[in-house]
Amino acid sequence: MKSYVILGNSGFIGSGFMRRLALINERAIGINRSRVTIIENGNLIEYSRKSSDMFNEMQRHLTEDITVINAMWGKNDRQNRQSPIHQEYALQEKLLIQQLEGSRAKYLSFGSIAEIDDEQISPSWGTEYSKSKKQICEFLASSSLQSIWLRIASCYGPEDNRDWLLTQLGKGWKSGEEFVIENPNQPLNLCHIDSLVKAALDLLGGIQTGIFNVTTDQWLTVAEIKNCFSTLVEPKYLARASGAFSHNDPEALIVSTPLISQYFEYLKGDYKS
Repeated sequence: MKSYVILGNSGFIGSGFMRRLALINERAIGINRSRVTIIENGNLIEYSRKSSDMFNEMQRHLTEDITVINAMWGKNDRQNRQSPIHQEYALQEKLLIQQLEGSRAKYLSFGSIAEIDDEQISPSWGTEYSKSKKQICEFLASSSLQSIWLRIASCYGPEDNRDWLLTQLGKGWKSGEEFVIENPNQPLNLCHIDSLVKAALDLLGGIQTGIFNVTTDQWLTVAEIKNCFSTLVEPKYLARASGAFSHNDPEALIVSTPLISQYFEYLKGDYKS
């Protein structure tokens, strides 16, 4: 049985990995800011963290066949992308990478399209958040770790409870309030969280390492998504070649994505007037 350490297991991406690993009966050790959760052979054990240092807390779990999935990134709200706090988050992850270099662990971490210097694709490019993510990507590439960096565009799905675009639109739809969007022409590559997790675990099971763009063939602009909420009709997707949001990375991790109309149907049950 393989073992996985999930850093940030109570967050959106981390909890997705914990669900999937429990489903396929793999050993998962989830570590967040206050607690440790271990799922093994259908059993769940939880206890308070014994150390405030992340590496010290996880070190006892670093066996020969271990994969560390780092889904932890402080506060990642879109209104806070210029904050210097992101540099602190980057320094913390760099330290963890250095500490892991002495182990034989595989390491998976997550980037963002904010790294792409194209305002049409990412209005967050050039921010402190973007710079910090780029620094970690470069630092990881120069390390001796067996590592995978997944550059993700946007996620959605029935477990997506983030206070972001889809849920914001749903709330506005429920209350009848107008939802103002800053960049209606921004194209989004909508990736279902459960599909992302499955594809990432398949990738970890192989021998490939490096940088991957997580992509599907379903692209919508923000304005089109908003229109879908207003009309509840099937959106017209813009087909793009995989990895098209990157100008320099040929690799792409292509994930299957259910039609977003299925998500709208899910929301209809919650947001009936």
